[in-house]
Amino acid sequence: MFPKELNDKTNRILKNFNKRVGYNKTKTRGRGILPDKVNIKQFKLRYSDKSAREIEKQLKLYASFNTKKGLEKSGDNRLSKWEKDFFKKNRKKTIEFYDKEIADLERIIGNQPEFHLRLHNRYQNLVQQREELDKDLNTLTDSQIRGFRAYYAYAERSELVKRQGFRLYLAQLERAMKLMPDKYKKADREALLSKFYVLSENQFTEMVRNEDLIDSVYDTVDSPKGRGKYELAVETKFMQRKIDEIILRADELIDKYKNK
Repeated sequence: MFPKELNDKTNRILKNFNKRVGYNKTKTRGRGILPDKVNIKQFKLRYSDKSAREIEKQLKLYASFNTKKGLEKSGDNRLSKWEKDFFKKNRKKTIEFYDKEIADLERIIGNQPEFHLRLHNRYQNLVQQREELDKDLNTLTDSQIRGFRAYYAYAERSELVKRQGFRLYLAQLERAMKLMPDKYKKADREALLSKFYVLSENQFTEMVRNEDLIDSVYDTVDSPKGRGKYELAVETKFMQRKIDEIILRADELIDKYKNK
């Protein structure tokens, strides 16, 4: 959650940005292409774990949007001055995301024959899009401008999916451990949960997909409500056995997928 002051500022700036984009929609003939509107809820989720400085940096970009910057072309193409500025200031982190995703996939499927790598659709798409990100902003066609938007949005959305995936998994694991407070203290829970954060999205997904022990966390009890004493005792015993094994093997499994 954003602090109240920052939350109010975010709402104000992004709402004004969306209004300006909507108002100028009919005035772009022969001029720069207007940027897309911002989904305010997704923006907040995307930057929920970022520093106030990073959030302020992005808000400053959106606040700088005005009719003149939004409609004036930046060069021979129809990329507006504002969006060119937005692309330039966010290009480094977008490229870093693509490079990391590509490297992760190469590690994960690196032991397969080369043709398997070439046929890997996601890998091919990422490589192609990464090459596009090196293009000169002054020469982008209209379709390439829209492509840039999609690549930037994909990078940001994937970060969000990673965080949500981790949150879902770790929240389930923590809930199960909290049902046995005498067995698992707060320090024990935090020590285990913190280990998973070294994994990338691809590595985490591969681990859950391939390791039944890790995947079994999704089957643990959410709440003791509605269960009889015997049934709860059996399920609690099952949970404890799974969690103890995860604690025992966490380092081994995380190292296995971290180094893929």
